[in-house]
Amino acid sequence: MDPMPHITQGVVPILIGPLQALLALLPVILFALGSMVVALFKPRNAWIFIKLLWRQKLAVVLLVSLVAAAWIGAGLLPASTGGGGAALVGEVNWPNFRGGSERRGYQPGTPDPTAPDVQWIYRPANDASIYASPAIAGDYVFFTTARVTPFDPTGSGELLCLNAHTGELVWRGGFSDLRATFSSPVVQGDYVAIGEGLHLTRDSRVSVFDSRTGALRWSYRTQSHAESTPVIAGGRVYAGAGRDGYRAYDLEPDAQGNPKLHWHVPGERYMDASGPPNVHGDRVFVPMGRWGGLGMACLDADSGAERWRVTTPYPVFSGPTIVADRNLVLIGMGNGNFVQTAEQAMPSELNFLRSKGATDQELEEARQRLGPAGEVWAVDLGSGEVRWRFAVGRTVLGQVAAGPDAIYFVSRDGHLYRVDYDGKETARWNARSPIIASPAVAEDHVYVVSTSGVLYCLDARSLRVAWEMPLQREPLAAGDLFISSPTVAHGRVYVGTPRSGLLAVG
Repeated sequence: MDPMPHITQGVVPILIGPLQALLALLPVILFALGSMVVALFKPRNAWIFIKLLWRQKLAVVLLVSLVAAAWIGAGLLPASTGGGGAALVGEVNWPNFRGGSERRGYQPGTPDPTAPDVQWIYRPANDASIYASPAIAGDYVFFTTARVTPFDPTGSGELLCLNAHTGELVWRGGFSDLRATFSSPVVQGDYVAIGEGLHLTRDSRVSVFDSRTGALRWSYRTQSHAESTPVIAGGRVYAGAGRDGYRAYDLEPDAQGNPKLHWHVPGERYMDASGPPNVHGDRVFVPMGRWGGLGMACLDADSGAERWRVTTPYPVFSGPTIVADRNLVLIGMGNGNFVQTAEQAMPSELNFLRSKGATDQELEEARQRLGPAGEVWAVDLGSGEVRWRFAVGRTVLGQVAAGPDAIYFVSRDGHLYRVDYDGKETARWNARSPIIASPAVAEDHVYVVSTSGVLYCLDARSLRVAWEMPLQREPLAAGDLFISSPTVAHGRVYVGTPRSGLLAVG
Protein backbone atom coordinates (compact mmCIF):
# COMPACT_ATOMS: atom_id res chain seq x y z
CA MET A 1 0.00 0.00 0.00
CA ASP A 2 1.19 3.51 -0.67
CA PRO A 3 2.86 4.98 2.42
CA MET A 4 0.50 7.42 4.09
CA PRO A 5 1.96 10.53 5.78
CA HIS A 6 1.39 11.11 9.48
CA ILE A 7 -1.40 13.32 10.69
CA THR A 8 -0.28 16.21 12.87
CA GLN A 9 -0.91 15.13 16.43
CA GLY A 10 -2.92 17.36 18.76
CA VAL A 11 -1.19 18.21 22.04
CA VAL A 12 -1.78 20.38 25.13
CA PRO A 13 1.07 22.89 24.65
CA ILE A 14 0.31 25.37 27.45
CA LEU A 15 0.83 22.75 30.18
CA ILE A 16 4.05 21.10 29.01
CA GLY A 17 6.43 22.92 31.40
CA PRO A 18 4.26 22.64 34.53
CA LEU A 19 3.37 19.05 33.69
CA GLN A 20 6.99 18.00 33.55
CA ALA A 21 7.66 19.62 36.91
CA LEU A 22 4.62 18.03 38.50
CA LEU A 23 5.51 14.61 37.11
CA ALA A 24 8.97 14.92 38.63
CA LEU A 25 7.39 15.75 42.02
CA LEU A 26 4.76 13.01 41.91
CA PRO A 27 6.80 10.49 43.98
CA VAL A 28 7.30 13.09 46.74
CA ILE A 29 3.62 14.08 46.68
CA LEU A 30 2.52 10.46 46.84
CA PHE A 31 4.89 9.76 49.75
CA ALA A 32 3.52 12.73 51.68
CA LEU A 33 -0.05 11.70 51.02
CA GLY A 34 0.73 8.17 52.17
CA SER A 35 2.22 9.49 55.41
CA MET A 36 -0.89 11.59 56.04
CA VAL A 37 -3.14 8.59 55.43
CA VAL A 38 -1.24 6.62 58.11
CA ALA A 39 -1.56 9.54 60.52
CA LEU A 40 -5.28 9.75 59.91
CA PHE A 41 -5.82 6.47 61.72
CA LYS A 42 -5.59 8.56 64.93
CA PRO A 43 -9.04 10.18 65.41
CA ARG A 44 -7.73 13.49 66.78
CA ASN A 45 -5.30 13.84 63.84
CA ALA A 46 -8.02 13.02 61.33
CA TRP A 47 -10.26 15.82 62.68
CA ILE A 48 -7.40 18.35 62.57
CA PHE A 49 -6.54 17.28 58.98
CA ILE A 50 -10.15 17.65 57.80
CA LYS A 51 -10.38 21.20 59.25
CA LEU A 52 -7.06 22.09 57.55
CA LEU A 53 -8.31 20.82 54.16
CA TRP A 54 -11.49 22.88 54.50
CA ARG A 55 -9.57 26.09 55.23
CA GLN A 56 -7.30 25.47 52.22
CA LYS A 57 -9.98 24.07 49.92
CA LEU A 58 -9.13 26.28 46.89
CA ALA A 59 -5.48 25.32 47.02
CA VAL A 60 -6.38 21.63 47.37
CA VAL A 61 -8.73 21.75 44.38
CA LEU A 62 -6.04 23.46 42.28
CA LEU A 63 -3.42 20.89 43.31
CA VAL A 64 -5.68 17.93 42.53
CA SER A 65 -6.60 19.46 39.14
CA LEU A 66 -2.96 20.00 38.22
CA VAL A 67 -2.01 16.46 39.23
CA ALA A 68 -4.92 15.03 37.20
CA ALA A 69 -3.93 17.18 34.21
CA ALA A 70 -0.37 15.93 34.55
CA TRP A 71 -1.51 12.33 34.47
CA ILE A 72 -3.76 12.94 31.48
CA GLY A 73 -0.95 14.69 29.65
CA ALA A 74 1.34 11.75 30.40
CA GLY A 75 -1.24 9.34 29.00
CA LEU A 76 -1.90 7.74 32.41
CA LEU A 77 -5.57 8.70 32.51
CA PRO A 78 -8.02 8.77 29.59
CA ALA A 79 -9.09 12.19 28.33
CA SER A 80 -12.81 12.75 27.76
CA THR A 81 -13.93 12.31 24.15
CA GLY A 82 -17.64 12.92 24.40
CA GLY A 83 -19.00 15.95 22.60
CA GLY A 84 -15.80 17.92 22.13
CA GLY A 85 -12.96 18.18 19.65
CA ALA A 86 -10.50 15.32 19.34
CA ALA A 87 -7.32 15.89 21.35
CA LEU A 88 -5.46 13.57 19.01
CA VAL A 89 -6.61 13.05 15.43
CA GLY A 90 -4.41 10.03 14.84
CA GLU A 91 -1.19 8.74 13.40
CA VAL A 92 -2.41 7.46 10.04
CA ASN A 93 -4.21 9.18 7.18
CA TRP A 94 -7.11 7.64 5.25
CA PRO A 95 -7.03 9.86 2.13
CA ASN A 96 -8.65 7.42 -0.28
CA PHE A 97 -11.71 5.22 -0.42
CA ARG A 98 -10.66 2.02 1.42
CA GLY A 99 -7.62 3.80 2.85
CA GLY A 100 -4.85 3.74 0.27
CA SER A 101 -4.48 3.40 -3.47
CA GLU A 102 -4.55 -0.41 -3.18
CA ARG A 103 -8.07 -0.29 -1.66
CA ARG A 104 -7.46 -2.88 1.09
CA GLY A 105 -9.70 -1.29 3.73
CA TYR A 106 -7.06 -2.08 6.33
CA GLN A 107 -4.88 -0.04 8.66
CA PRO A 108 -1.43 -1.68 8.35
CA GLY A 109 0.38 -2.78 11.48
CA THR A 110 -2.78 -3.72 13.38
CA PRO A 111 -3.81 -7.31 14.17
CA ASP A 112 -6.48 -9.28 12.35
CA PRO A 113 -9.78 -9.65 14.24
CA THR A 114 -9.91 -13.34 15.14
CA ALA A 115 -13.28 -13.68 16.91
CA PRO A 116 -16.80 -12.38 16.19
CA ASP A 117 -17.25 -10.47 19.46
CA VAL A 118 -19.15 -7.18 19.36
CA GLN A 119 -17.05 -4.61 21.23
CA TRP A 120 -19.45 -1.69 20.86
CA ILE A 121 -22.36 -0.40 18.77
CA TYR A 122 -23.11 3.21 17.91
CA ARG A 123 -26.66 3.95 16.80
CA PRO A 124 -27.08 7.22 14.85
CA ALA A 125 -29.92 9.63 15.57
CA ASN A 126 -33.34 8.71 14.17
CA ASP A 127 -32.12 5.17 13.44
CA ALA A 128 -30.39 6.39 10.28
CA SER A 129 -28.83 3.87 7.90
CA ILE A 130 -25.11 3.68 7.19
CA TYR A 131 -24.27 3.10 3.54
CA ALA A 132 -20.81 4.67 3.72
CA SER A 133 -17.69 2.73 4.60
CA PRO A 134 -15.95 3.78 7.83
CA ALA A 135 -12.64 5.65 7.55
CA ILE A 136 -10.06 5.04 10.27
CA ALA A 137 -7.51 7.73 11.12
CA GLY A 138 -5.40 6.62 14.07
CA ASP A 139 -7.72 6.25 17.06
CA TYR A 140 -10.80 7.71 15.38
CA VAL A 141 -13.48 6.40 13.04
CA PHE A 142 -15.37 8.69 10.62
CA PHE A 143 -18.57 7.84 8.73
CA THR A 144 -21.71 9.36 7.22
CA THR A 145 -25.37 8.44 7.62
CA ALA A 146 -28.53 8.41 5.52
CA ARG A 147 -32.16 8.71 6.57
CA VAL A 148 -34.78 8.66 3.81
CA THR A 149 -38.57 8.63 4.06
CA PRO A 150 -41.30 8.30 1.40
CA PHE A 151 -42.01 12.00 1.91
CA ASP A 152 -38.37 13.05 1.68
CA PRO A 153 -36.48 10.98 -0.96
CA THR A 154 -33.29 13.07 -0.66
CA GLY A 155 -33.38 12.59 3.11
CA SER A 156 -30.99 13.83 5.76
CA GLY A 157 -27.55 12.74 6.95
CA GLU A 158 -24.71 13.41 9.35
CA LEU A 159 -20.92 13.23 9.42
CA LEU A 160 -19.74 11.64 12.67
CA CYS A 161 -16.43 11.02 14.42
CA LEU A 162 -16.16 8.37 17.15
CA ASN A 163 -13.44 7.09 19.41
CA ALA A 164 -12.47 3.87 17.60
CA HIS A 165 -11.73 2.04 20.87
CA THR A 166 -14.82 2.93 22.89
CA GLY A 167 -17.45 4.01 20.35
CA GLU A 168 -17.95 7.32 22.18
CA LEU A 169 -19.02 10.32 20.12
CA VAL A 170 -16.16 12.78 19.61
CA TRP A 171 -18.02 15.24 17.40
CA ARG A 172 -21.06 15.55 15.17
CA GLY A 173 -20.15 17.60 12.11
CA GLY A 174 -21.63 18.59 8.81
CA PHE A 175 -24.25 21.29 8.43
CA SER A 176 -27.91 21.47 9.33
CA ASP A 177 -29.19 20.52 5.87
CA LEU A 178 -26.77 17.74 4.93
CA ARG A 179 -28.69 15.27 2.78
CA ALA A 180 -28.66 11.48 3.12
CA THR A 181 -25.15 10.47 2.08
CA PHE A 182 -23.59 7.49 0.33
CA SER A 183 -20.09 8.95 -0.05
CA SER A 184 -17.55 7.77 2.51
CA PRO A 185 -15.28 10.22 4.36
CA VAL A 186 -11.57 10.50 3.55
CA VAL A 187 -9.11 11.96 6.05
CA GLN A 188 -5.77 13.70 5.76
CA GLY A 189 -4.24 15.71 8.57
CA ASP A 190 -6.68 18.37 9.73
CA TYR A 191 -9.13 17.67 6.90
CA VAL A 192 -12.11 15.40 6.27
CA ALA A 193 -13.72 15.43 2.80
CA ILE A 194 -17.07 13.95 1.75
CA GLY A 195 -19.55 14.02 -1.09
CA GLU A 196 -23.26 14.35 -0.40
CA GLY A 197 -26.54 12.88 -1.49
CA LEU A 198 -28.07 9.75 -2.93
CA HIS A 199 -28.86 9.17 -6.57
CA LEU A 200 -31.94 11.41 -6.72
CA THR A 201 -30.21 14.49 -5.31
CA ARG A 202 -29.55 17.06 -8.02
CA ASP A 203 -27.50 19.77 -6.28
CA SER A 204 -25.22 17.85 -3.92
CA ARG A 205 -22.17 19.40 -2.32
CA VAL A 206 -18.54 18.37 -1.99
CA SER A 207 -17.38 19.55 1.42
CA VAL A 208 -14.29 19.68 3.63
CA PHE A 209 -14.41 19.75 7.43
CA ASP A 210 -11.96 20.11 10.31
CA SER A 211 -10.99 16.59 11.39
CA ARG A 212 -10.54 17.68 15.04
CA THR A 213 -13.85 19.46 15.56
CA GLY A 214 -16.15 18.73 12.61
CA ALA A 215 -16.38 22.44 11.75
CA LEU A 216 -17.08 23.17 8.08
CA ARG A 217 -14.10 24.59 6.20
CA TRP A 218 -15.72 24.94 2.77
CA SER A 219 -18.46 23.49 0.57
CA TYR A 220 -19.03 23.48 -3.21
CA ARG A 221 -22.47 22.89 -4.73
CA THR A 222 -22.57 20.73 -7.87
CA GLN A 223 -25.35 20.13 -10.41
CA SER A 224 -25.88 16.44 -9.63
CA HIS A 225 -25.45 13.88 -6.87
CA ALA A 226 -22.04 13.47 -5.20
CA GLU A 227 -22.10 9.76 -4.34
CA SER A 228 -18.45 9.53 -5.39
CA THR A 229 -16.05 9.25 -2.45
CA PRO A 230 -13.33 11.90 -2.90
CA VAL A 231 -9.57 11.40 -2.76
CA ILE A 232 -7.15 13.84 -1.12
CA ALA A 233 -3.72 14.08 -2.74
CA GLY A 234 -1.09 16.75 -3.33
CA GLY A 235 -3.00 19.48 -1.53
CA ARG A 236 -6.15 18.91 -3.59
CA VAL A 237 -9.50 17.13 -3.36
CA TYR A 238 -10.65 15.19 -6.45
CA ALA A 239 -14.31 14.16 -6.57
CA GLY A 240 -17.04 13.11 -8.98
CA ALA A 241 -20.59 14.46 -9.17
CA GLY A 242 -22.76 12.11 -11.20
CA ARG A 243 -23.83 13.77 -14.45
CA ASP A 244 -21.75 16.83 -13.58
CA GLY A 245 -18.35 15.20 -14.20
CA TYR A 246 -15.19 15.35 -12.08
CA ARG A 247 -13.58 18.30 -10.31
CA ALA A 248 -10.32 19.14 -8.59
CA TYR A 249 -10.43 21.59 -5.68
CA ASP A 250 -7.64 23.11 -3.63
CA LEU A 251 -7.71 21.61 -0.16
CA GLU A 252 -7.36 25.06 1.43
CA PRO A 253 -10.08 27.67 0.80
CA ASP A 254 -9.35 31.23 -0.27
CA ALA A 255 -8.94 34.13 2.17
CA GLN A 256 -12.73 34.51 2.46
CA GLY A 257 -13.23 30.80 3.18
CA ASN A 258 -14.61 30.00 -0.27
CA PRO A 259 -13.68 26.82 -2.17
CA LYS A 260 -11.07 27.16 -4.91
CA LEU A 261 -11.98 25.12 -8.00
CA HIS A 262 -8.84 24.00 -9.80
CA TRP A 263 -10.44 22.30 -12.84
CA HIS A 264 -13.64 20.68 -14.04
CA VAL A 265 -14.15 18.01 -16.70
CA PRO A 266 -17.85 18.07 -17.69
CA GLY A 267 -20.37 15.28 -17.43
CA GLU A 268 -21.04 15.29 -21.16
CA ARG A 269 -17.61 13.73 -21.64
CA TYR A 270 -17.25 11.96 -18.27
CA MET A 271 -20.81 10.71 -17.85
CA ASP A 272 -21.96 9.20 -14.56
CA ALA A 273 -18.99 10.18 -12.42
CA SER A 274 -20.20 8.11 -9.47
CA GLY A 275 -17.21 5.95 -8.54
CA PRO A 276 -14.27 7.01 -6.36
CA PRO A 277 -11.29 8.39 -8.30
CA ASN A 278 -7.69 7.45 -7.49
CA VAL A 279 -4.42 9.39 -7.76
CA HIS A 280 -0.90 8.28 -8.57
CA GLY A 281 1.81 10.92 -8.94
CA ASP A 282 0.65 13.48 -11.50
CA ARG A 283 -2.28 11.40 -12.76
CA VAL A 284 -5.91 10.97 -11.71
CA PHE A 285 -7.83 7.84 -12.68
CA VAL A 286 -11.61 8.27 -12.96
CA PRO A 287 -14.33 5.62 -13.55
CA MET A 288 -17.48 6.20 -15.60
CA GLY A 289 -20.76 4.37 -15.13
CA ARG A 290 -24.04 4.44 -17.05
CA TRP A 291 -25.56 6.69 -19.72
CA GLY A 292 -22.72 6.38 -22.17
CA GLY A 293 -19.85 6.59 -19.67
CA LEU A 294 -18.61 2.99 -19.80
CA GLY A 295 -14.91 3.21 -19.09
CA MET A 296 -12.00 4.68 -17.20
CA ALA A 297 -9.88 7.71 -18.05
CA CYS A 298 -6.43 8.87 -16.97
CA LEU A 299 -6.32 12.64 -16.44
CA ASP A 300 -3.50 15.05 -15.76
CA ALA A 301 -3.75 15.90 -12.06
CA ASP A 302 -2.73 19.52 -12.57
CA SER A 303 -4.84 20.43 -15.60
CA GLY A 304 -7.53 17.76 -15.98
CA ALA A 305 -6.38 17.06 -19.56
CA GLU A 306 -7.07 13.50 -20.68
CA ARG A 307 -3.99 11.34 -21.25
CA TRP A 308 -5.75 8.14 -22.23
CA ARG A 309 -9.09 6.37 -21.97
CA VAL A 310 -10.21 2.74 -21.83
CA THR A 311 -13.70 1.98 -23.12
CA THR A 312 -15.45 -0.93 -21.42
CA PRO A 313 -18.53 -2.99 -22.39
CA TYR A 314 -20.16 -2.34 -19.00
CA PRO A 315 -20.54 0.54 -16.52
CA VAL A 316 -17.62 1.04 -14.14
CA PHE A 317 -18.85 1.92 -10.64
CA SER A 318 -15.87 0.35 -8.88
CA GLY A 319 -13.10 2.91 -8.42
CA PRO A 320 -9.68 2.19 -9.97
CA THR A 321 -7.20 0.29 -7.77
CA ILE A 322 -3.54 1.23 -8.26
CA VAL A 323 -0.73 -1.29 -7.80
CA ALA A 324 2.27 0.92 -8.44
CA ASP A 325 5.02 -1.68 -8.08
CA ARG A 326 3.35 -3.78 -10.80
CA ASN A 327 2.44 -0.79 -12.98
CA LEU A 328 -1.24 -1.80 -12.90
CA VAL A 329 -4.68 -0.23 -12.59
CA LEU A 330 -7.50 -2.65 -11.72
CA ILE A 331 -11.19 -1.96 -12.34
CA GLY A 332 -14.40 -3.90 -11.78
CA MET A 333 -17.50 -3.50 -13.93
CA GLY A 334 -20.82 -5.01 -14.91
CA ASN A 335 -24.53 -4.44 -15.46
CA GLY A 336 -26.68 -3.41 -12.54
CA ASN A 337 -25.95 -1.11 -9.62
CA PHE A 338 -25.95 -1.07 -5.82
CA VAL A 339 -29.74 -1.09 -5.65
CA GLN A 340 -30.79 -2.91 -8.83
CA THR A 341 -29.78 -6.15 -10.48
CA ALA A 342 -29.02 -6.13 -14.21
CA GLU A 343 -32.58 -7.20 -14.94
CA GLN A 344 -34.04 -4.45 -12.75
CA ALA A 345 -31.78 -1.75 -14.19
CA MET A 346 -32.44 -2.66 -17.83
CA PRO A 347 -35.70 -0.68 -18.37
CA SER A 348 -34.15 2.66 -17.37
CA GLU A 349 -31.12 1.95 -19.55
CA LEU A 350 -33.38 1.25 -22.55
CA ASN A 351 -35.42 4.37 -21.84
CA PHE A 352 -32.24 6.44 -21.84
CA LEU A 353 -31.21 5.01 -25.21
CA ARG A 354 -34.72 5.56 -26.54
CA SER A 355 -34.57 9.22 -25.46
CA LYS A 356 -31.34 9.54 -27.46
CA GLY A 357 -33.09 8.31 -30.63
CA ALA A 358 -32.02 4.65 -30.63
CA THR A 359 -33.63 2.49 -33.32
CA ASP A 360 -35.54 -0.72 -32.63
CA GLN A 361 -32.54 -2.75 -33.77
CA GLU A 362 -30.23 -0.78 -31.47
CA LEU A 363 -32.61 -1.31 -28.57
CA GLU A 364 -32.70 -5.06 -29.20
CA GLU A 365 -28.90 -5.18 -29.31
CA ALA A 366 -28.87 -3.27 -26.03
CA ARG A 367 -31.19 -5.84 -24.42
CA GLN A 368 -28.68 -8.54 -25.25
CA ARG A 369 -25.82 -6.44 -23.92
CA LEU A 370 -27.54 -5.34 -20.69
CA GLY A 371 -28.07 -8.81 -19.22
CA PRO A 372 -26.22 -10.16 -16.15
CA ALA A 373 -22.44 -9.86 -16.64
CA GLY A 374 -19.32 -8.66 -14.88
CA GLU A 375 -15.56 -8.44 -15.37
CA VAL A 376 -12.33 -7.28 -13.76
CA TRP A 377 -9.66 -5.71 -15.98
CA ALA A 378 -5.96 -5.19 -15.38
CA VAL A 379 -4.78 -2.09 -17.26
CA ASP A 380 -1.24 -0.81 -17.78
CA LEU A 381 -0.71 2.20 -15.50
CA GLY A 382 1.25 4.17 -18.08
CA SER A 383 -0.32 3.36 -21.44
CA GLY A 384 -3.88 2.21 -20.70
CA GLU A 385 -3.29 -1.08 -22.52
CA VAL A 386 -5.50 -3.90 -21.22
CA ARG A 387 -3.25 -6.72 -19.95
CA TRP A 388 -5.94 -9.22 -19.01
CA ARG A 389 -9.68 -9.62 -18.36
CA PHE A 390 -11.43 -11.89 -15.85
CA ALA A 391 -15.15 -12.61 -16.39
CA VAL A 392 -17.63 -13.37 -13.59
CA GLY A 393 -21.34 -14.10 -13.48
CA ARG A 394 -22.58 -10.68 -12.40
CA THR A 395 -21.36 -7.15 -11.80
CA VAL A 396 -18.37 -6.22 -9.63
CA LEU A 397 -19.40 -3.16 -7.62
CA GLY A 398 -16.98 -3.32 -4.69
CA GLN A 399 -13.38 -2.20 -5.01
CA VAL A 400 -10.74 -4.66 -6.19
CA ALA A 401 -8.40 -5.04 -3.19
CA ALA A 402 -4.71 -5.54 -4.02
CA GLY A 403 -2.88 -7.78 -1.55
CA PRO A 404 0.84 -8.61 -1.54
CA ASP A 405 0.62 -11.59 -3.91
CA ALA A 406 -3.00 -11.65 -5.12
CA ILE A 407 -6.06 -9.51 -5.70
CA TYR A 408 -9.47 -10.03 -4.11
CA PHE A 409 -12.86 -8.96 -5.38
CA VAL A 410 -16.53 -9.80 -4.91
CA SER A 411 -19.46 -10.02 -7.28
CA ARG A 412 -23.22 -9.86 -7.20
CA ASP A 413 -22.96 -13.52 -8.26
CA GLY A 414 -22.25 -14.25 -4.57
CA HIS A 415 -18.57 -15.16 -4.86
CA LEU A 416 -15.33 -13.85 -3.38
CA TYR A 417 -12.48 -14.37 -5.85
CA ARG A 418 -8.75 -14.62 -5.27
CA VAL A 419 -6.77 -14.02 -8.49
CA ASP A 420 -3.02 -13.72 -8.99
CA TYR A 421 -1.41 -10.80 -10.80
CA ASP A 422 -1.36 -12.73 -14.06
CA GLY A 423 -5.15 -13.02 -14.02
CA LYS A 424 -5.28 -16.69 -12.91
CA GLU A 425 -7.86 -17.70 -10.33
CA THR A 426 -6.32 -19.30 -7.23
CA ALA A 427 -9.38 -19.61 -4.96
CA ARG A 428 -13.11 -18.92 -4.91
CA TRP A 429 -15.70 -18.89 -2.13
CA ASN A 430 -19.50 -18.88 -2.44
CA ALA A 431 -21.49 -16.84 0.10
CA ARG A 432 -24.77 -18.06 -1.46
CA SER A 433 -25.91 -14.45 -1.36
CA PRO A 434 -24.87 -11.44 -3.48
CA ILE A 435 -21.89 -9.40 -2.27
CA ILE A 436 -21.73 -5.77 -3.36
CA ALA A 437 -19.64 -4.16 -0.58
CA SER A 438 -15.85 -4.13 -0.95
CA PRO A 439 -13.72 -6.75 0.80
CA ALA A 440 -11.20 -5.81 3.48
CA VAL A 441 -7.83 -7.53 3.09
CA ALA A 442 -5.76 -7.68 6.30
CA GLU A 443 -2.55 -9.63 6.98
CA ASP A 444 -3.90 -13.18 7.02
CA HIS A 445 -7.65 -12.78 6.57
CA VAL A 446 -10.25 -11.29 4.24
CA TYR A 447 -13.51 -9.81 5.54
CA VAL A 448 -16.71 -9.51 3.50
CA VAL A 449 -20.34 -8.62 4.12
CA SER A 450 -23.11 -10.28 2.10
CA THR A 451 -26.43 -8.68 1.20
CA SER A 452 -28.06 -11.10 3.64
CA GLY A 453 -26.38 -9.15 6.43
CA VAL A 454 -23.67 -11.61 7.45
CA LEU A 455 -20.05 -10.63 8.17
CA TYR A 456 -17.52 -13.32 7.20
CA CYS A 457 -13.86 -13.74 8.09
CA LEU A 458 -11.93 -15.99 5.67
CA ASP A 459 -8.38 -17.26 5.42
CA ALA A 460 -6.62 -15.04 2.89
CA ARG A 461 -5.03 -17.95 0.98
CA SER A 462 -7.58 -20.75 1.03
CA LEU A 463 -10.72 -18.60 1.46
CA ARG A 464 -11.95 -21.04 4.08
CA VAL A 465 -14.34 -19.43 6.57
CA ALA A 466 -12.74 -18.77 9.96
CA TRP A 467 -15.88 -17.26 11.52
CA GLU A 468 -19.12 -15.54 10.65
CA MET A 469 -21.78 -13.47 12.42
CA PRO A 470 -25.09 -11.78 11.54
CA LEU A 471 -24.97 -7.98 11.70
CA GLN A 472 -28.68 -7.49 12.35
CA ARG A 473 -30.94 -9.35 14.75
CA GLU A 474 -34.19 -8.17 13.19
CA PRO A 475 -35.50 -10.01 10.10
CA LEU A 476 -34.29 -8.40 6.88
CA ALA A 477 -36.65 -5.94 5.22
CA ALA A 478 -36.85 -5.13 1.52
CA GLY A 479 -35.03 -1.83 1.95
CA ASP A 480 -32.12 -3.18 4.02
CA LEU A 481 -29.00 -2.50 1.95
CA PHE A 482 -25.76 -3.95 3.30
CA ILE A 483 -23.44 -1.82 1.16
CA SER A 484 -21.14 -0.43 3.86
CA SER A 485 -17.75 -2.06 3.31
CA PRO A 486 -15.94 -3.47 6.36
CA THR A 487 -12.83 -1.65 7.58
CA VAL A 488 -10.14 -3.38 9.67
CA ALA A 489 -8.05 -1.63 12.33
CA HIS A 490 -7.08 -2.06 16.00
CA GLY A 491 -7.92 -5.77 15.90
CA ARG A 492 -11.53 -4.98 14.96
CA VAL A 493 -13.85 -4.85 11.98
CA TYR A 494 -15.83 -1.63 11.71
CA VAL A 495 -18.93 -1.86 9.54
CA GLY A 496 -22.15 0.09 9.03
CA THR A 497 -25.59 -1.46 8.77
CA PRO A 498 -29.01 -0.31 7.52
CA ARG A 499 -30.76 -0.55 10.92
CA SER A 500 -28.28 -1.60 13.60
CA GLY A 501 -25.83 1.31 13.54
CA LEU A 502 -22.05 1.09 13.33
CA LEU A 503 -20.51 -2.04 14.83
CA ALA A 504 -17.00 -2.72 16.09
CA VAL A 505 -16.41 -6.48 15.97
CA GLY A 506 -13.35 -8.47 16.99
